[in-house]
Amino acid sequence: MGQTKVLVIGLDGATFDVVRPAIDRGLMPHLARLIERGTSGLLHSTVPAMSPPAWTSMITGMNPGKHGIYDFVRRQPGSYRLQAMRSDFYAYQTMFDYLSSRGRRVAAINIPLTYPPRPVNGVMVSGLGAPAHGQFAYPPELREQLIAAGYALDNELAFQPGHERAFADALIDVARRQVDWSVKLLESQDWDLFMLVLRSIDEAQSFLWHYHDAQHPWYDAQRVAADGDLLLDIHRRTDELIGRLLAAVDQTTVVFVVSDHGGGSLLKEVFLNNWLKQEGWLSLTQPGVVSRWVKSSLCKVGFTRERMSKHFSGPWMIRLRQRVPLSVQHAVIPGEHMTLADAVDWTRTRAYSYGYVGQIFVNLKGREPQGTVEPGKEYEQLLDEITAKLFELRDPATNETVVDRVFRASEIYSGSYQAYGPDLNIIMKGMSYLSHLQREFANLSIFSEPGTNESGTHRPDGLFVIAGGDFNQVGDLRREIIDIAPTILWLLYEKIPNYVDGDVIDVAIAEAVLQIHPISNAEIDPARLPATTEDWSRPADETEVMERLRALGYVD
Repeated sequence: MGQTKVLVIGLDGATFDVVRPAIDRGLMPHLARLIERGTSGLLHSTVPAMSPPAWTSMITGMNPGKHGIYDFVRRQPGSYRLQAMRSDFYAYQTMFDYLSSRGRRVAAINIPLTYPPRPVNGVMVSGLGAPAHGQFAYPPELREQLIAAGYALDNELAFQPGHERAFADALIDVARRQVDWSVKLLESQDWDLFMLVLRSIDEAQSFLWHYHDAQHPWYDAQRVAADGDLLLDIHRRTDELIGRLLAAVDQTTVVFVVSDHGGGSLLKEVFLNNWLKQEGWLSLTQPGVVSRWVKSSLCKVGFTRERMSKHFSGPWMIRLRQRVPLSVQHAVIPGEHMTLADAVDWTRTRAYSYGYVGQIFVNLKGREPQGTVEPGKEYEQLLDEITAKLFELRDPATNETVVDRVFRASEIYSGSYQAYGPDLNIIMKGMSYLSHLQREFANLSIFSEPGTNESGTHRPDGLFVIAGGDFNQVGDLRREIIDIAPTILWLLYEKIPNYVDGDVIDVAIAEAVLQIHPISNAEIDPARLPATTEDWSRPADETEVMERLRALGYVD
């Protein structure tokens, strides 16, 4: 077995569209040196291009149809209620699980959608999607050690217009705390694979894109002159942290820098449920005067699921709650936000939407609890009709069509969880137009200016850099996000499990090296961890996660 060690630095949302200008200005010298001596290129993300499916596909080498993670939320089985996603809702194996089973030492730090942390041969600290008050670290005793060391799980300062500099500083402070602890871990123990994800660039691009993009409607030349390009400054400060991580490993370590997706401007929100209603595929409920009055009165006095959740976390309350159907719980205690489950008349609805980017689901018999569409011919015909109408959708402000691509699940997903994903994925205006959930029910509009203070959003192409090992100096490649895991396994002299969809990035490896160290596959029992059959055991934990996602603009 080889003695190769691998360090993976994840830069959530990083794109060469910003990284290259930053390098050209001398703001990212550490990343520039890695690119100069290694292999680099575009890393094509999942559909949809967002953190939950993308990072999960990266660390498994599998498409979302095999791991089941498509979004920050999912429709709870047997219900139309949307719940925050957890990694244990589905059964799948990551490269950390596989390497642990092979006796290799691993560290997985701050990777989104890895809550709850898995028992690995090393450490795992969950990232975005983990509640700060939950058990977010493995081994369990590590949680208190992290808190004592000043580790920050997330940025607690929500973005506020007029406080952009404070927001940028808070992003870097969180990243610095995570790097501080990671450097100590790198220097004090031996690791076969060490991976840390930094989210500073992604969150900066979401709320500070208009500081960098002079074509964005919110660009203010005077403010940029006064404050500087805050987005480029975030890249500069993140590169300094990259330098600290590089200094903590020796020259024989193979270094990966990867991002889950790219970034670009956000121009419009598109409320797909309002469009589906307009086209006759979705119907809303008509609550009576008495029920509206009761819900309004309970919300006014603070008797809501969100505010009362902290009182429902004791052991006996959890046991009681697990015996009471969710439909009854939600009928008794209202939520503060109009939910998809409450707003839609499911008996008269054929299609609906939820998620971040542009997803449509069919209300399918046998899958949805009150399905109205028969599988087979009726299902396929409905998808044809919706797709045709989507390509006719126009923004009334410009009279231009907005839909670029429509992907069917059968085109892009395969595996036992294929049916769990969107039936249609819609890409609008190069992703500068995207869908948002729930706030749409407050009015009948289909298009709106961004209402979440976001000026930036995602793009399908992230980036990758591989420096060290047997990789040649090759640039301008284009690879799939599922190729990262098998490439890392090959570097660590492991066989590629047969369930992996991705391929080793062998185009950058000399033929002579491949003859000595060939790529080999194995029929390996994935020995997956079983999926949980339980809901979030602490309602307060799920509420905390959902509030964090609202602050980031991923749910509304």
